[in-house]
Amino acid sequence: MSFIEYKFGCWKKEIRDLLRKRLLLKEKIWRHQNKIKHHEDKIKEIKTELLPKIENDLEIFLKKAGN
Repeated sequence: MSFIEYKFGCWKKEIRDLLRKRLLLKEKIWRHQNKIKHHEDKIKEIKTELLPKIENDLEIFLKKAGN
């Protein structure tokens, strides 16, 4: 990330406030995208590892019960 020098003129406070708000919004977008990626990884893990194991165990117990 590089620093950009802005010419503020007489609106220094307003420009800084808007730059700060823009940075916060960009960080929120980044954070939410990482949450989505994390949840997609968890869903994939559940579908490939946990769910087949549970279904297999359920099948075994259902067969033992006579179903």
